[in-house]
Amino acid sequence: MPEYCQIECYVEVGETGLPSILERYRTVLERLTGDLATAGELIAAFPIEAALNKSLIHPRERPRLRLKGPGPRLTVEPILLGWRATGRAMLQRPKLELSLLFHAEEIWEDDGSAYRVEAAAQLWRAVHTFFLAFNRPVFFTNEANEGKAWQTVSSGLGSIFVFDLACFPPGGIHTGHDVPFDYKLESAGGVDVAWHTARWTRPPYAD
Repeated sequence: MPEYCQIECYVEVGETGLPSILERYRTVLERLTGDLATAGELIAAFPIEAALNKSLIHPRERPRLRLKGPGPRLTVEPILLGWRATGRAMLQRPKLELSLLFHAEEIWEDDGSAYRVEAAAQLWRAVHTFFLAFNRPVFFTNEANEGKAWQTVSSGLGSIFVFDLACFPPGGIHTGHDVPFDYKLESAGGVDVAWHTARWTRPPYAD
């Protein structure tokens, strides 16, 4: 069983767009946790100028929040990672990874075979909330596959199916990607939803 799982959403930013992206991330945290104070402090302390010029991790010490109900009040830890390319790629805009970490022992079955049914609705709500805020692919992965799906999106190389759950704009996953036998792809909540069937005992978005 992995130590943690995480939501990953990657956004390319410019100097004028970063405050808007951070504000949307703050709103996502508030909607999911109801902790307005911690969400506001996290964003207020984000080093915007530094993020435009170098790679960084924020915050260094992650706060622990709880998801709102209904359902189990899962522990989550917000984290922002700024990626600034070097060399020739320095001309590209920096990218910001908007993440939310989950403690694996709270969401996995005891035998590590699949996600707990009682946690599935909370996980789906979190992933879907990220998608609605940023309207771009959002991945839910375990630590072994962290960042791999996004590497495929960025490079166009390899299989994108290295996640446990993902949301895509309608039709956004079809170009150049065949769905493997152990994944399912359906439409729900105005998005395309893909999931690794071995990880879920039923569709993640099912009530």
